[in-house]
Amino acid sequence: MKKTLTVIMPDRSQWSVPIEIIARHRASYFAKRLFGGDVERSLNEDTLPLFQKNPMAIEQWSEEMMDWDDVKGHALQVVAPNPNYYEGWQKGIKSLN
Repeated sequence: MKKTLTVIMPDRSQWSVPIEIIARHRASYFAKRLFGGDVERSLNEDTLPLFQKNPMAIEQWSEEMMDWDDVKGHALQVVAPNPNYYEGWQKGIKSLN
């Protein structure tokens, strides 16, 4: 089983993103700056050791350096919101068209 980062969105949906996507994003960033463009070397020598030693670095990188667009193609919805349709019907915004 591959490790994932799970995020709970404001609508209470939960999404799971493979950590590999976050790691490759970081490795690509530093490959250009420190590893002559070699993403695999950046991944194996820098990013993976960092993520293994300090798992909080995964969350930090994802929050500070990535956008939803960077992960949405890889994100899997694991919990859908469970709205209260009865309350919504009573108190929801309605309009006549």
